[in-house]
Amino acid sequence: MLINFLVIVALLVLFYFLGKAADLTITNVKIVADKLGIKIFFIGIILGFITTLPEMAVGINALMSDLPAITLGNLFGGIMVLLGLILGVNLILHRKIETDGDIKNFAPIVGYLFLPLILSLDGKLSFWDGVIIIIAYLSVIYYLYLQQKHLALHVDVETGEKKNLKYLFLILVGIVSVIIISDLIIRVAEIILDQLAIPAFILGLLVFAIGTNLPEITLALKSWRRKVKDLSMSNLLGSSMSNMLLLGVFATFKTFNVNLNFSFFLFFFFLAVLACLLVVFYKTGKEFSRKEGFVLLLVYGLFVIVELFFLMFY
Repeated sequence: MLINFLVIVALLVLFYFLGKAADLTITNVKIVADKLGIKIFFIGIILGFITTLPEMAVGINALMSDLPAITLGNLFGGIMVLLGLILGVNLILHRKIETDGDIKNFAPIVGYLFLPLILSLDGKLSFWDGVIIIIAYLSVIYYLYLQQKHLALHVDVETGEKKNLKYLFLILVGIVSVIIISDLIIRVAEIILDQLAIPAFILGLLVFAIGTNLPEITLALKSWRRKVKDLSMSNLLGSSMSNMLLLGVFATFKTFNVNLNFSFFLFFFFLAVLACLLVVFYKTGKEFSRKEGFVLLLVYGLFVIVELFFLMFY
C-alpha cells in the first residue's frame, strides 16, 4: 500500500517537472523564432525530430532484444497517436489552428508518411528501402526549408549572438529534460504493463506508441496554454515524419520482416483516412477547426476499437 502511494506521488512530481521543462522549451522556441525570423512551423518540424528520441530508444532496445515487431508497432502506432489522438485533442482545446491553406507546404509531409508502408508491401524493409526513406526525409526537410519565408531581422551586433546562443541552450535543456522525465514516467508505467499478456505488435501499436509520445503530448498541451498554436501542430507533424525516418535508419542495420496481416492493412487504411482528412482540413477555411479535431479523435477511436476487437476475437 505504501509502495503504491509512493509511486503515485513520484508520478505527480515527475509530471509537474515535465510541465516545467516543456514551458522552458516553448518559451525559448518562440523567442528564437522571433529573433531569427524563422517560422515557428518550421522550427516545430525540426523539434519533432528531437522529441522522437524516446521512440529511437525503444526501437534500439527492441532490435537488440530481437523484437522488431515492437519497433514496427511503436513507430507505426505513434503516427496514429500523434495525428489522431494528440492532434485531435489539441484542436478541441485550441478550438482552431490557422494554416496558410497552401497544399504544397503540407502534402509532402503527409505523402512521406506512406513511403515506408508502400516499401513494406513486399513483406520486408531492407537496407535499400531504408536508404530511400532517409533520402526522402532529407529532401522533404530541405523543401520545407526553402518554402519557409525568412522575416526581416535586426539583432544587436554586440549582444544578439550571445543571447541567441543562450536561448538555444535553454531550448536544448528543456527538450532533454522533457525526454528524460518522460522516460522515467514510462519506466514506472512499464512495471504494470509487464504483467499483462499483450502481443508484441499490439503492445507497440497501442501502448508504447502513447508512452513514447509523452514529450509530444506535453509540448502540444503546453503550446496550447502558451498560445503558440503553430508549434503544437508542426511538432506533431515533425514527430510523425521522424517515426518513419527511424524505420529507415533501423532498416539499414537490420532487415525488417513485415507481417502483412490484418493489423498492418488496418493501420494502412486508417492512416489513409487520416491523411485525406488532414489535407482537406488544412485547405478548407485555411484552418483546422474544433469540429475537425473531434473527427480526427473519432477516427483514432475507431482504429483502437477495431484493433482491440480483432485482438480479442481472432
